[in-house]
Amino acid sequence: MGDFALVICSGEREKKAVYREVMDSISNWIYNLLRPQRSEEWYKRAELYTNLNAYIIQLPYSLSELSDLGKGRLEKIKGHIDKICSDNNIEACVFSSSLATLPGFNECNKKLFDGKRLYKSLLINMMDKIYSHKGIKINDLDITIIQGKSREELLEVIIQLSPMVKYITILSGDKDGLQKEMEALYEDTGLSVRVTDNIKSSMRNADLVINLSDSCSITSGCSIAPKTVVLNFGNFNTTKILGEFTVINGVEISLPNDICSRLDSNIYEYFNKLEIAEIILMHRISSSEKGKENQCDYRYMSKVSKNFKEDGYKIVRFTGRHSTFRADEIAI
Repeated sequence: MGDFALVICSGEREKKAVYREVMDSISNWIYNLLRPQRSEEWYKRAELYTNLNAYIIQLPYSLSELSDLGKGRLEKIKGHIDKICSDNNIEACVFSSSLATLPGFNECNKKLFDGKRLYKSLLINMMDKIYSHKGIKINDLDITIIQGKSREELLEVIIQLSPMVKYITILSGDKDGLQKEMEALYEDTGLSVRVTDNIKSSMRNADLVINLSDSCSITSGCSIAPKTVVLNFGNFNTTKILGEFTVINGVEISLPNDICSRLDSNIYEYFNKLEIAEIILMHRISSSEKGKENQCDYRYMSKVSKNFKEDGYKIVRFTGRHSTFRADEIAI
């Protein structure tokens, strides 16, 4: 398990105030900002857990100033960042999305933490949040999964659900080929799976639809009941989908209080809480799971889901087609 760094810039307003005091000349300003000995003052360490530290590296430049610097100066800055990481044995250095667009910096993010993998890993957490507080048992739900391009992703979602449900319907264009795999899955898990290519029959009685497809044909030629909840993991504009049913495209979360108290408040100007939680939780997983962040590995996803709950992270709102809403505002 290794430490990580979050790299951010300084705010425009903050830096302008500083410049009024130090701008005797442009050359002195550039020198003071770029001199190597300043880099040791760029970061703070926050101990999040035993054996896990976050280093907040705040560059002494605003984004607009960095954008005006040449490639050579940006490379010097990157060299200072590399030295900070090397000196402190930092395993991963994550640049804010705005910084990652700058020349030289975009090569630094070997892993992009945008919250999407955490969102997918929270499938069970979301189902529990939506249904359990209303006294609805998950194993009583009529669940339909819409297959996307990745067969592996589909199988991992099914395996995640298998301990909790008895029956699933899958809408797939490869009905015959997938049915054979589902028969083998039944032998292993006891989960009964119906595979169909008929969108009308798959949606008719669905309580929950898990969409893995990037196609927006989810409502094409079919009727979806107002009580149906669609968990969308696909990449398409759901504002075009018509109907009274609920569509969920994402989540808003809260961080544990002890984590919040250890992080500077200005970090939230550059990373949202979902991104921060994803970064922390992915560095909390055991070394045996490390390196699987880009894979649909249900063991990895299950561990992230479990740690999310046990460590005190919470889902507070859902992101819909046009707005956000609480779980108790969902009509089911």
